[in-house]
Amino acid sequence: MEQQKIFLELSPPPRRISQTVLEKNLAKISDALSKIPNISHINIPEVIEENRSGAPLYRNMDSREFGKILFSKFQIPIVVNKVTPHLASIEELSNWVSESINTYGISSFVFVGGSHGHKDYPGPTVIEANKFARSLDGVSFGNISIPGRASEAERLHSKTKYGCKFFTTQILFESLGTKKLLAEYDAICKSENLLPAEFYLGFAPLANDFDLDFCKWLGVDVPKEVDFKLRESRDEIGNASISIASEILSDILDFAKTNRISVPISINVEPLSLVNIDLGIKMANTLQSKLEQSN
Repeated sequence: MEQQKIFLELSPPPRRISQTVLEKNLAKISDALSKIPNISHINIPEVIEENRSGAPLYRNMDSREFGKILFSKFQIPIVVNKVTPHLASIEELSNWVSESINTYGISSFVFVGGSHGHKDYPGPTVIEANKFARSLDGVSFGNISIPGRASEAERLHSKTKYGCKFFTTQILFESLGTKKLLAEYDAICKSENLLPAEFYLGFAPLANDFDLDFCKWLGVDVPKEVDFKLRESRDEIGNASISIASEILSDILDFAKTNRISVPISINVEPLSLVNIDLGIKMANTLQSKLEQSN
């Protein structure tokens, strides 16, 4: 079986962060990386707030600037996310990609759609971004997957046809939707002799009820029984969230093995904030053990 990989997702800090605080944050990240073996990439989301019309507000440091800092410190490859519909055109996307490569030394991307499907965004869709980027030498890119979304397997199939090499999933709190999606996507790829993209299953350690509420605000599906179990854990919610993630990953890996799913499966650990970095270390190591046991 192909060696599975781990993405560690780290959000860029606020634009107004002081150098002193930034250095303290980098020290925390350095300590975390020393305790997590086999991190293949640091995955940096683009943090955006949208107003009612869908116009973006960027309160955080440019993900590429943060990525350049992290790579210079730790020499771990960087993946940056870009919400492509907020760009004005394909030409602006082209300029953004060129700048990412030439100025920031980053050539791996996750192209992301707008937050609101009903909004009329000015820029390229994810499919349009994929079509553009697939012909660029030295560039690799992935997209987002939301298990349980209507016609998701067909969406993934279209994105794969246009060059998507990997998907990072929404944070998972149950396995059923992902198993169904993997089976459907795998079947489509096999029927067309199409090499499936790699799946990075998203998991987030939770420090408290606020983290759980934040995940739900992001649109993450949290089954009622899981919500109850986590909230009843109270001070042990961190360990409970890691245990639930481990059970979900094991269930998905067992399903994939039993059903001969050819989709490569890896993980994306999202600590949500540096406050949760110690829980992130524990989760990453726990899930890494599950991946190794599946080989």
